[in-house]
Amino acid sequence: MSAATRALAGEGLNPDWVLGRDRSNIWEIRENGNRRRVSIRTTKDSWFVFPPLKKGTAWKTLDDVDIVIVAAVDDRDDPRNVAVYRFNAAEVRAWFDASYAARIEAGQTVRDDFGVWVNRRGRLRPAGQRRDRSRRCVSSDRDLPSRQADRRA
Repeated sequence: MSAATRALAGEGLNPDWVLGRDRSNIWEIRENGNRRRVSIRTTKDSWFVFPPLKKGTAWKTLDDVDIVIVAAVDDRDDPRNVAVYRFNAAEVRAWFDASYAARIEAGQTVRDDFGVWVNRRGRLRPAGQRRDRSRRCVSSDRDLPSRQADRRA
């Protein structure tokens, strides 16, 4: 999480956590003079989650933001490298809508408020839909300090 907030700060966006959002992890930034809401997700294997609501017509947290930040680490327990990716929330919603629809079509049970996972590479993008070119890696930290040393102390 700290790598993602550092990456945003490094771009001059200085994220502020939005209080009262339970565990939804919503942040607010100022970009080009406008306030934007951001959801930060972390992943080891490129997959991240948002829970559907109202039988897949809404998405918890995702529907409240403009931007999704995905921080991908190389090791969950002792991360050494992290890459932080920025996505337009509308594009991410399309991925989750497509994933939800595919699961229903396949006869799977999809429950409200129970996470649906998609890949940050957008592999579940509906056919013919264009990729948002604003997505990019905003930060790539190398040689992060080991948490193992902290655990041994």
